[in-house]
Amino acid sequence: MNAAALALCLLLFAWPPAAGADQAAGNARAQVQALMRGAEADLAVGRNPGALDKLERALPLAQRSGDEPLLAAVEASLGSAYALAGRFADAERSLRSSIERARKANDPQAAAGCPPCTKTCARSNPRATRRTG
Repeated sequence: MNAAALALCLLLFAWPPAAGADQAAGNARAQVQALMRGAEADLAVGRNPGALDKLERALPLAQRSGDEPLLAAVEASLGSAYALAGRFADAERSLRSSIERARKANDPQAAAGCPPCTKTCARSNPRATRRTG
């Protein structure tokens, strides 16, 4: 299965139930992560308006969470989506805020749009290997 097909499957089947379950449970951090994954899937299949919608919904949740690296990751992703939409002033504002927030939190990966996760990536598990491509 190619990356676009996988992203479409995630977008259609996995994201809505995950985000809804997290919202019902009141788990803002997990809800933000689900929204970010949904936005990534939208971007992978060329649905930038859908990605912007999800990221704009994730932003206030991340702000209320008090999790600075998570907020920096949302701002970085939002900045990239704004740039793809041609909203360059919004992109610059979001990206600058993300970088500054990540510096204060001493978390450079957050500014790259890498959300804090639980177990599977190199960010949370130094022995894990990130796959590219």
